[in-house]
Amino acid sequence: MTTGNKETEKEVEQEKERNLPSQSKNNEYLKEKPVQEDFDITYQEDDCRNGDQIKKNPEIEKTLDFTRNNYPDNVNPPELLEFQRPVYPKNLRERDIEGKVILKILIDKEGKVQEIQIFESSGYKMFDQIAIKSVRQWRFKPARKGNQQRESWVLIPINFQIK
Repeated sequence: MTTGNKETEKEVEQEKERNLPSQSKNNEYLKEKPVQEDFDITYQEDDCRNGDQIKKNPEIEKTLDFTRNNYPDNVNPPELLEFQRPVYPKNLRERDIEGKVILKILIDKEGKVQEIQIFESSGYKMFDQIAIKSVRQWRFKPARKGNQQRESWVLIPINFQIK
């Protein structure tokens, strides 16, 4: 190893010492903490099983996914109740630019939009942002499985077309 490399290594170590918290034994940030303090992973076997059958807790049932076209007969997808059309961006309209955004949205048990993801972008950030802003305000009749309202994922296409 050459003298130049030793000096560089020494400089790196000095820089680390200046930027990192003190590694003394008294530093609370660096002390290892047991996992039990962070997480409570205990449960009772009886809470999870009833003989050989697993108990079903309706509060923990899976979110329905309507992003595919195959779902059971006893399931009803959400229905759109209130919406306002997205405003066409003036600068894109003036340039005759059209686009389509497909949003994947999570609708809660009350019919409110809880989460929005861009499933397929229009290729224009302005279209994508306006679609998200608009759909966030929409209200739905929630999905139902049997007689229970359920959270659900759906795909919503938003077309920006000049007529």
